[in-house]
Amino acid sequence: MTQDELLKLIDQAAAEGWTELDLSGQGLTELPPKIGKLTQLETLILGKWDFKDGYQYFGNKLTSLPDEIGQLRALKVLMVAGDLLLQRRKEGNQITAIPDSLAQLSSLQQLDLRANQITAIPDSLAQLSSLQQLDLRANQITAIPDSLENLTNLDTLDLRLNFLPISPEIIAPPRLYKNREAVEEIFNYVRQLRSGEKKPLNEAKMLLIGQGSVGKTSLINRLLENRYDPNEPQTDGINVQEWGVHVNSKDVRLNVWDFGGQEIYHATHQFFLTKRSLYILVCNCRTSEEENRIEYWLKLIQSFGGESPVIIVGNKSDEQPLDINRKALRQKYPNICAILETSCQTGQGIEELRATITKEVGKLREVYNLLPLSWFQAVRWYFQYFLRCPLVYLRILLALFVLGEAGSRDQGGINDHALQYRYPPSTEGGVDRLIDEVFYFVEDLLSLGSRPRYNSRAIRPGFSEAF
Repeated sequence: MTQDELLKLIDQAAAEGWTELDLSGQGLTELPPKIGKLTQLETLILGKWDFKDGYQYFGNKLTSLPDEIGQLRALKVLMVAGDLLLQRRKEGNQITAIPDSLAQLSSLQQLDLRANQITAIPDSLAQLSSLQQLDLRANQITAIPDSLENLTNLDTLDLRLNFLPISPEIIAPPRLYKNREAVEEIFNYVRQLRSGEKKPLNEAKMLLIGQGSVGKTSLINRLLENRYDPNEPQTDGINVQEWGVHVNSKDVRLNVWDFGGQEIYHATHQFFLTKRSLYILVCNCRTSEEENRIEYWLKLIQSFGGESPVIIVGNKSDEQPLDINRKALRQKYPNICAILETSCQTGQGIEELRATITKEVGKLREVYNLLPLSWFQAVRWYFQYFLRCPLVYLRILLALFVLGEAGSRDQGGINDHALQYRYPPSTEGGVDRLIDEVFYFVEDLLSLGSRPRYNSRAIRPGFSEAF
């Protein structure tokens, strides 16, 4: 649409008293000041995502909004979404700043500015007393102003994919939408960071997965202790260890999860695979790509680990080179950051693997998030619990699975229970008391065959991505 065509359309809309105007997908590079004439407009769409016919974006190429937009006093919905897909980001809106004139839109209920280039939230936004939904995901915001807490009607605040020093579990809780409690959690967290003692987490999670007998435990022993036992027994369930690494001039605690590769445990792996972790997919060089089930494991990571980095390690390379289609795998799974070969018996490739792990851990931005000291202590207790009895939790999950409670993450089922009991509700009574409580929970399920009644509000997020 040309500027002349747009001006004529605005004149027509003003004359006829339009209440809705959709200008998405028109290739506009600027919005004329004349837009202020549309005083009866209630909905203005300048960029949107449509999910009716697939995942489609309809936007423009706007880099700013005119101050005259503040004259649209009847406006309830303003959508100026950019393109969420990074490779196409420049083809969509790229608003760099939220104009203070938006504060005049006293009737505004929904503001969508996702996937733009906004770096700051102005205090003036707090004057939007009617605002219920604020979508600022995928921008370049680094701080949340205190004034935002004045938006008492806000029940949706989406700040994901920004540069905020806030744990992702707070930014993106399970019930992100239409949940005032989730918004309060964000404000409460920021308040604690601002007023209390805080320290960086400096921890990350590394998961070794793969088929049974490929050498995952032997690989960990080489990495952590530089030792090799040819008679190393298979891991039964899950083993968790700590590994101190030096990354970016800081000491980082790497929590290393060693998963048993036996088929019986595969059903429960999904409950431990988390985003923003580092994955080591271990293969046996002596067997084929199909026998190593590389695609199966990569799809599992993709489903539950998102875009977390993956290092594929071909173990036992002293007996045979790793024979896989490296180019095809990298094209299909771009989160593969390295494909290496090692031998736990000879030590071949171990130093290269150690260096690659250190490099990738240094790229996990959440490692350096600041946590309020009270939350940090709760996280530390949580992990100590897991170091002591990780198999207890795995057996609980297996019991739930047998009960037929398995369901998808969105549909609930086993994951509802898993998430509730992944995070200890209290340290009172110590670990033994907690274990007793969890087993009572399983017994209730077995005897009643129904979902338990628990107080989810009492359970703090557990920062599972780092542990």
